[in-house]
Amino acid sequence: GPSELTNAAKQLGRQVKDVEPLLSQLSIRTSQSQVHLIAKPSALNVPPWHMVSSLLQVPLRTATWWAHPQINSTKKAFQPGCWHSELKPPLEVQVALSGQWAGKTFSFRGLASPDANHAKMAHSMDGSNLAVLADMNQQGMLSDDGSKEGCSTSQNGRGGLFFVLQDSTLHDGLAKLLTGDTADYAGGSPSPSPSPSPSPSPSPSPSPSPSPTGCGGAGVKWNTCKASGCKYVKKENAEACGVPGYGCFPEKSLKAGCPESLEEIHK
Repeated sequence: GPSELTNAAKQLGRQVKDVEPLLSQLSIRTSQSQVHLIAKPSALNVPPWHMVSSLLQVPLRTATWWAHPQINSTKKAFQPGCWHSELKPPLEVQVALSGQWAGKTFSFRGLASPDANHAKMAHSMDGSNLAVLADMNQQGMLSDDGSKEGCSTSQNGRGGLFFVLQDSTLHDGLAKLLTGDTADYAGGSPSPSPSPSPSPSPSPSPSPSPSPTGCGGAGVKWNTCKASGCKYVKKENAEACGVPGYGCFPEKSLKAGCPESLEEIHK
């Protein structure tokens, strides 16, 4: 398999206490982009698919083994109480309760029944043509209810992997497959049926290239590297990018071949 996954597998057998999610570009690519990997550390006690929406900054429609303790759909403005200060707010996250295939409707609920499904996948709803395939359910907790486990309950307190692919054919197929009922929204909003993904909004006029001080340079954390023309470089990519360490740097100042950042996959 890919060397990135082989190296990651060698690190198995120990629990990572870090709360920073892994954002990595794999050597495999689709017809449109490199495949990206997101890894949720078990110490990051947040709703799994809300974390993915936060990191990608796209709205998602998910299909997972939806069972107790269920996590409901949420609107763009909703920020879970079980959250981390270094994560951006997630966008809309829908939970599909049913789908369709060849004219037949089936369930995405977590049930001991032939009419159930253990899928763990999602598609973007903003025209970016992203498909996400994973090993984590949308189970856990949006906000601490005062129970013994609290925000670490169920999948919130577990680690997992999410593979992000930009491919219009796969995306459109998932959008059709996941067309159906939607879980209630947190706060009691009605459950809308998914609509076709809208066309991407026109690109804004390019901003002037930032100065090194405008991006922040070495030591700047990944969640604050947001300015146009700036790129976050992880510690392990510092040498390949020609910078002294992790941080936020002007893209034009980086070496050719500097690994692609996660934010670039849906530009």
